[in-house]
Parts: sequence; structure tokens; C-alpha cells
Amino acid sequence: MTQKILLTIFVCIIAVVLYAMGALLIPFLLGSIFAYALHVPVISFAKFFKCSTWISATIFVLLAITLVASFVFFLSPLIKHSVTMIVYKLPDIMSTLPSTINTAIEKVANVFGIQEADFDMTLFIKKCLDPANFDTTKYLSHFVNTGVGIIYTILFVFMTPIITFYMLKDWKSIERYINNFVKKNTSRVWYECMININKNLGMYVTGQLQICLILSVVYTVFLKIIGIETYIICGVISGIMSFVPFVGPFFACLTTVASGLHSDLHIVQYVAIVLLYVVIPFVDSNFITPKLIGGRVGIHPFWILFSICAATSVLGISGVFISVPLAVVVSTICKTVTRQLI
Repeated sequence: MTQKILLTIFVCIIAVVLYAMGALLIPFLLGSIFAYALHVPVISFAKFFKCSTWISATIFVLLAITLVASFVFFLSPLIKHSVTMIVYKLPDIMSTLPSTINTAIEKVANVFGIQEADFDMTLFIKKCLDPANFDTTKYLSHFVNTGVGIIYTILFVFMTPIITFYMLKDWKSIERYINNFVKKNTSRVWYECMININKNLGMYVTGQLQICLILSVVYTVFLKIIGIETYIICGVISGIMSFVPFVGPFFACLTTVASGLHSDLHIVQYVAIVLLYVVIPFVDSNFITPKLIGGRVGIHPFWILFSICAATSVLGISGVFISVPLAVVVSTICKTVTRQLI
């Protein structure tokens, strides 16, 4: 009894300390997530090439830094340019829609009592999407000029790779310690929950990385066939964003369409792009994902959508990226506990 009380007090103290750290905890959190995602390939690489774990960890951390740097310096400007192209081209596209579609829009507007003189679709879109309405430069300058913001940036950029490296280097020891601690201080049900969470979450992360790689190649090939000039960059973005179901393919499609606007593609090519981002996610969700991740981790699309909405409402845009792994954890706990109660 005394041991459980001391354990509870210790956990509460740790929770208070972590809460007080606030944003300073982000590098440790990100480092833990990256280490968890990379520990399987790091260990496999070390065994295959018969090298030490720290050498394998160094290679993978440097590779991850290269990929992130490539995204920041090459992909981010493309996304910014794509959004700008959508902002300025979308009203023109709306004005060139077939007369039947424009007529249908007018009829729907009339049903709600909106007359053409009272509502201009083109002006409405320009007003909503005009970058002038979002004074990002002001907020960015304020952030950079703030000492705390600089500290957070330094910690985020330099501390995260270091934390990831040390966690990968000592992953076996960390995993062994946590396993013994949980087994000794929790009930059999919760110990089984932790084992299943680790297994299912590891299966999900590993499988999802493989899916992102496969889809990046598939998108790149088909975008090349369609005739997109930036087919490699758009294909890689599409593969990476497939990590987020439903939402990822939608924004990837917008990015690709915006890149096509810069090249003045034919209407048939735009239709092909949209169909591509409908067909590939369908094939992925029904064939590729069940094959690589397995039915045990599979979650019904309804709960995936619910988890995305719930995580986004609580954590903001960052909740989109952790919504599905969080749903895997909650689903595993519910299944394990239910199986013990029945």
C-alpha cells in the first residue's frame, strides 16, 4: 500500500514538472516520437550490417535531418507558392465554369434569398483568401524578436536530433526498464494493455512509413504521366501527407492543382489530378493499408474521422498528425479491457 502511495506521489510530481516546462518539453516529446518510429529500422540496420547501434542511430538521424531540411528549404516554398496561386487563380476558374454550373449556383443562391446583386462569388472568394487579410509577417517578426521564441527555436532545431540519437542508441535498455517497471507496478490487465499498445502502435508506425514511401512513388509516376512539371515534389508531398487519412490527400490535391495552375494545364489534366487523389486513397484504404498494417490495428473510418476532429479541436492543427496514433492507443485499450471483462 505504501509503495502505491509513493508511486502515485512520484507520478504527480513528474506531471507537475512536465506541465511547468511547457513548450520546453517539445524537443523531448518530438525526440521520443522520432525514436519510437525509427528504433525498429535502426536495430534492423545494425544487425544486417553488423555495426554498433550508435553508428546505425547516427546514420538514421542524419538521414532524418536531411529529409526535414529538404522539406523546409525546397518543399515549403512550393507549398507557399501553391497557396498563393490558388488565391489568385481560383476566382478566374470560378468565372470560367460551364454555364450550367453557374446557373445551378444561382438557383441555389436564390433559394436562400441571395440575389446576384447582393452577392458576388468572385469578390467573396478574393476577400476570404486574400493573403492581405492574414498579417503573418507581423506575428513572425514578433516571434523572432522575442527572446523566448529564439530559445524555443534553438531547442527545437538542435535538441530534437540529439535527444533522438541518444534514445535510439539506448533504446533496448529503455524498453527493458519500462517493461520491468510496468510489469512490477501494474495489474495484469494494464500490463497486457501496454504490451498490446506497443505492438499495435509499432505495427502502425512501421506500416505507415512503408505506405508513405509506396504512395510517394505511385503519386510521382502518375503525376509524371499526367504532365505535372513538379511531379517529383508533388508526389513526395502527397506520399508524406497520406499519413493523415482524408485530410492529407485533400490538401495534397490542392497543392498539386495549384502547381498545375502555374503551368496552365488543360481541363482534362485537372480532372485527371482530382480523380488520382480519389482513386489512390481508395485503393490505399482498402488494399494497401490492410495488407501492410493488418486488420488488428485497423480502425473504422467513422472513428478515424472522429479522432481527427476531436484531436484537432483540443490540440489545434498539430492534433491532425497524432489523431490516428492516438486512436490506435485508445482502441487497443478498449479492446484489451473489454476482452478481460467478457
